[in-house]
Amino acid sequence: MDSASDLLTLPNELLKQISFYLCDDPTYNARRPQQQLLNFSMCNRQLRAACSPAIWHQFIMRRRTSSDSQDYTIDDDRAGAKSWLVNNDRSTGEVTVPEALIKYGCFVRSFRVTFSLDEPSFDADWAMFCELQKHCPGITALSAVVHVLDDASTDYFARFFGAVEQKLPNLFRRLNSAMVIRNAFDMDHTPHTELAEVLARLPLLKHFSSLGVAISQKLLCRIFAGKSIETAMFSESECDGDDPDAILSVVKDPLLLRDIAVGNNEFITSSLLQPLTQALAELSDTDKDRFPYLRLLDMSGCESIDCEKLLYYSRTHQWPNLYSLDLSRSVISMKMLPAIGDMCPNLRTLGIAAEFGELENDGNSLFEHRIGRYFVKMLEKLSRLQLLELAFTSQRMLDQLFGPNMPGVLKESLVSLRLSEEVARYGGKSNLQAIATGLAKMKALRSVVIEIENPKHKSKWEQALSGPEFSRAAVLILC
Repeated sequence: MDSASDLLTLPNELLKQISFYLCDDPTYNARRPQQQLLNFSMCNRQLRAACSPAIWHQFIMRRRTSSDSQDYTIDDDRAGAKSWLVNNDRSTGEVTVPEALIKYGCFVRSFRVTFSLDEPSFDADWAMFCELQKHCPGITALSAVVHVLDDASTDYFARFFGAVEQKLPNLFRRLNSAMVIRNAFDMDHTPHTELAEVLARLPLLKHFSSLGVAISQKLLCRIFAGKSIETAMFSESECDGDDPDAILSVVKDPLLLRDIAVGNNEFITSSLLQPLTQALAELSDTDKDRFPYLRLLDMSGCESIDCEKLLYYSRTHQWPNLYSLDLSRSVISMKMLPAIGDMCPNLRTLGIAAEFGELENDGNSLFEHRIGRYFVKMLEKLSRLQLLELAFTSQRMLDQLFGPNMPGVLKESLVSLRLSEEVARYGGKSNLQAIATGLAKMKALRSVVIEIENPKHKSKWEQALSGPEFSRAAVLILC
């Protein structure tokens, strides 16, 4: 790099490769490659010096209230490395901006505002945001986050984006990414029309996320109408219709859609996947070969996935550019496993720590006989897989994956492996040692994470994975 700012010009695909192989973070996040590189930069003095301006690629503003002061806390959440206080003098309204933001604000592209509604003060929040954004002329992504669950929080979102539209029109016109998040467990299913109407007026919207905020199917159509949407995330949405073509029928070019996260919303899953498949069927073979299509598909948390539809998709075409698929915490069929290998041959990241419906219907004996075989069939077709997250559900599966006939992708290519606590269900020294023997044969392995429920098993795992053959890998045991 000739200058520090050159980091921001690197292609995302290159950033993924750099961060993946340099970063020892076992929880590698394929969705945010630049964050991974910056995580690593915080641990390496030389790289940190080169990347320091890029650390401000995202700026986080959170208002902190107390009885005797009113401060705004700006966090660098890359590795918990820095915490900044931006003072707002109550008597004069004067804002003290950190020198780092003044110096590096031109690099900021994403601005996240985290509201605290314990003591709501929109005027104070807005005054602080206006002062800080003056130093960030290149903002194209704006996120709003709250940590409480009530109508007032979503009203805050609508008021905030509405104020940007009215008072900062230049910023509003160049925004291509909007995210609204409510970090709460319970879901409010009241669709919020005012917020949707404001977001619908963003002229360049390409990336949209609504996490924990109810957006009905009708309102989603209003937001997407005429837009070239590339990223869509709906972990929580309330749909008021059953037309699977409705959402994508209003998108300017549905074939541009790259990343989809549908969370636990089964209806949205069908709404997004079915029309895309129909569109693909109408393309010529040549068009299919150069079709960009999906890069990331996240269906984690779906209580039920229509496996027959996904099996149909795999028979009609492939998803050659899909590099990340997450089915964790979902309920799926074993039959999907070999289908994943057929329809996603170039996967780099796969989360398959899921529950299988056949376990309840077939019983343990038949299920254990078949599950390992299905996993092997899938892995034999995923020659480029580098990160795998799974839950062991049978001893036979352990033997087939880590025994003498270990699939080639595990032995030669896999870089990061995450195993859920269900391994401990079949624990015991011999089983753990057998797994450790298999892991030692994985030549490319650099990161291993084991999640267990019983703390008593931690020492056994640590002992099993403490040999010199694991010196090249970062090992983490989580209880």
